Amino acid sequence: MKKLLAIIIVIAGVFVLVTCSKQKITIEQQDNMAIRIYRNYDIQEIEFLSFTRNESTGTYYLRIRLNGDARKETILSIFDLSDLEKNRKGKCR
Repeated sequence: MKKLLAIIIVIAGVFVLVTCSKQKITIEQQDNMAIRIYRNYDIQEIEFLSFTRNESTGTYYLRIRLNGDARKETILSIFDLSDLEKNRKGKCR
């Protein structure tokens, strides 16, 4: 019985750790990405679907859908999170 309780506690701890360490992208970073995409394409809507990190490579993946069309889903690879920030002049890079 004690072993079962210990296993449940370990599993619960791992679940909490994984849930708390989920990567997030801020609203400002989403806005910056939207501006960059909008400048180059005919876009009315950008839906941010997921933001994950590959722990072995350190690369971040941003999955988006354009104009509400499932055929226009894509994944952007981001190597440095600072690329999502505005530069000092207030313009996107």
